Amino acid sequence: MKAFILCILLLLATVLQLQAQTVEERLSQKKPTCREVMTNAASVLPELYAQHSLDSLEKAIGFIDASCPDITELFCLKTLLNIERPSILMPQSVDSNFIDKLNSYAASVQLLKNHNAQVYNSDEYKLISFIQEWATDLLKKRKLASGEIFFCNVLAGNIKNPERELLDNKEKYPELYALLKQGYTDARNSGGFTSAFIAGAWMPTSDLKVLGTHPSLGISFGGRTRNDELDFTLQFKFLKTPNSYEILRQNTLYSRNNFFGGYIGLDYTKYFIHTTAYELGWLGGLGFDGFDVASSSEYDNSNDYLKPLSINSFNFNTGLRVNYFFNARSFIGLQSRYNFINYGNKGGTSLHGDAVTIDLLFGINSRRYY
Repeated sequence: MKAFILCILLLLATVLQLQAQTVEERLSQKKPTCREVMTNAASVLPELYAQHSLDSLEKAIGFIDASCPDITELFCLKTLLNIERPSILMPQSVDSNFIDKLNSYAASVQLLKNHNAQVYNSDEYKLISFIQEWATDLLKKRKLASGEIFFCNVLAGNIKNPERELLDNKEKYPELYALLKQGYTDARNSGGFTSAFIAGAWMPTSDLKVLGTHPSLGISFGGRTRNDELDFTLQFKFLKTPNSYEILRQNTLYSRNNFFGGYIGLDYTKYFIHTTAYELGWLGGLGFDGFDVASSSEYDNSNDYLKPLSINSFNFNTGLRVNYFFNARSFIGLQSRYNFINYGNKGGTSLHGDAVTIDLLFGINSRRYY
């Protein structure tokens, strides 16, 4: 009996030791990085393809999928495999984000065609070459549907701009065009990061008209949802005033016509009309506004008599903004707003008044990925 119990204890100790070793081995195993997997794939996949070993090729692509999800090369490989094996329905493997990957791939192919292969390492170049070879073979050896022909032509490097090709030939590729439009809608509804270049005009009212109308340039960046947008805005207005204005410094009036102004603030837009092609909304902003009464060359100690060298004000503004979208990401916008300001110029020319601004925005909405 004692011998039996001793054997059981020895067996349990052995099992526990083996489990501990297994855990240690598992913890010490090195998981290959995506880059390492893709480096190996550049050599392994062409070999499997040359051997016509589709089963092994499918397993290899599945392994890549587990290590490098959602990369452009994987999308291309899975698409070609789905076309190669008719039992797998290709439309089920393509979602509304497909055009971004195709555009990215086509740009890489064109870069290589323009003799700029040095920007890629050799393994990446070999993988792209393999994708081109596979797509070219499919175009030659099999009767394909229109959508399959489109994908193979893109992956073979025959189409430089996949997005433009679909937009120009929507009757030829109705299913893919519908997916493209759905992608636009999804991208527009998902929100993301925003940025824009701004060019416009600053037009004062009332006594402030003495400063004249001034051009303005600026930038904005922020984030948005489907109907709400919050941006940090920075704008500059410049050129000298058409009329002189007076400022009181140290009990002396000085006549000036220098003007270099700026606005820095937070702007919120609530879009109450929202479609894929355009949107219209109410705009409101809070910020800091001001302009310099001295030129940059006058910013030294010899001009202390002009200090303070700027006239500033709090800026509350409100107005309307409309955006027209060329695609899901690029847009041109027009905004007009009334700026409530109060430039204090005690003892000098009256600068009471507000300002109207009209701006053109050239912007990009970057899609948000989860």
